[in-house]
Amino acid sequence: MFSKMKYLAVAAVLAVTPLVASAATLIEDGNSYTIGYAEDEFFGNIDSVGGAGSWSVVFNADADPVSAESSATIGNIVFKQFKNLTMSWLDSGMNVLSTINIGVGDTVLSTVFTVPNLSQTLLFTWTNSTAGAGFDVEVAAAVPLPAGGLLLIGALGGIAALRRRKTV
Repeated sequence: MFSKMKYLAVAAVLAVTPLVASAATLIEDGNSYTIGYAEDEFFGNIDSVGGAGSWSVVFNADADPVSAESSATIGNIVFKQFKNLTMSWLDSGMNVLSTINIGVGDTVLSTVFTVPNLSQTLLFTWTNSTAGAGFDVEVAAAVPLPAGGLLLIGALGGIAALRRRKTV
């Protein structure tokens, strides 16, 4: 009975460990978010009211360096509902670090948060759009070493506990 309790405890720790190291956040236009150790996955939805427009979110890195990729997925709409749709990463002075035109399907644009660019803005712009048109955006940061370290320690601890049980 006691050995089953140890297995359940190890399984519970291993099951919860990925939840501690990863979290998803819903992002909204004009807001600011911390990217890095605690938060590493962000999702948003961009809807157009028609005409020209923009949508932006500010990310502040809690470490140096933090790599991030943003991807915009155009789905369930006619792509022609947006004209000249672009995605850009900007530094704190609103200078363009990287930019890309968004096509049908997934479009990915990467950046690295390092000094002096620990604060960056993800900006979407378009010159014309149909009211009600929209698309999804996802920003994912590379899991920093401390979070990856927690996962590794949890997995190694679980393996050690299982191995110890077999040798006894």
